[in-house]
Amino acid sequence: MSLKTVVAWCSDSNYRKLLEVSFYSFAINNKNSKAYIIKYDDFNEDNLIAIAEEYNIELLFFKLTDDDLPPIGRYSRAMYGRLYLTELINDEVFIYLDCDTIITSNLNSLINTRLGINNISMLKEKNTNIIKNRLSSLDINDYFNSGVIVISNSLSTKKNMRDVINYIKKNIDILVYPDQDALNVIFSNKIKKLDSKYNYIYPKKSNEMPIIIHYAHEKPWLPLNNNYYSYIYFDLIDDGYRYMLSEYSPIQLSKNYIIIKFFKNILKKLNIISLIQFIKWRIVK
Repeated sequence: MSLKTVVAWCSDSNYRKLLEVSFYSFAINNKNSKAYIIKYDDFNEDNLIAIAEEYNIELLFFKLTDDDLPPIGRYSRAMYGRLYLTELINDEVFIYLDCDTIITSNLNSLINTRLGINNISMLKEKNTNIIKNRLSSLDINDYFNSGVIVISNSLSTKKNMRDVINYIKKNIDILVYPDQDALNVIFSNKIKKLDSKYNYIYPKKSNEMPIIIHYAHEKPWLPLNNNYYSYIYFDLIDDGYRYMLSEYSPIQLSKNYIIIKFFKNILKKLNIISLIQFIKWRIVK
């Protein structure tokens, strides 16, 4: 029996614009589905509701106000919302999505992924210097990206999520990506590897069109991005003008912008950026 596609996001007002574009991309490709949005403050819901009504998406909001987990650096407390989803959602299986994701196709195949004995499914990260640092610090064998998570909403998953929250509270000083680090520790050996087409985090063109593009590193809305799939983000904005998405206009290229981007690409080709990462994660850290 095929499961109904159910997805969830967590956001605060700082991420509202990204959330609206992500939700729009989901709605146009997944009519008659169900979505949850966990709110960390009281941002405007009008655009989201209008999109949901047009594409027949059952949209439900939760307000999370009792989370005592701390923000770290540039990461807001909204990142922790994914850890509370199993307590708020009753659906058997659902998909968590970061706000900087774009959905390009129907997610029926993903929601019907057989997890077997695994509680969740996530993309395994490549062994970069940053990831090697996390593997060593956390004493784990594999490291997974938590930007897209297929979650089997079982009792054991609920317990593990509570363990993740407790782990963060007790080990906050050693965590770099708090929620993601803790998920990797607590769910170690309980994670099914997710195909990269469902969480495509790379800036280069894929051999096949990704079903979920995750702008984890090269973000279209920031200067100097070098992501091949930036055009999809801006196409969505142009297409969704009737929902006020047109206010999220692309960055205008200037002469200085082009020059700086040119030198950034040279640094990448010379592996100087990788060297900087190595110094940061192996020596400084």
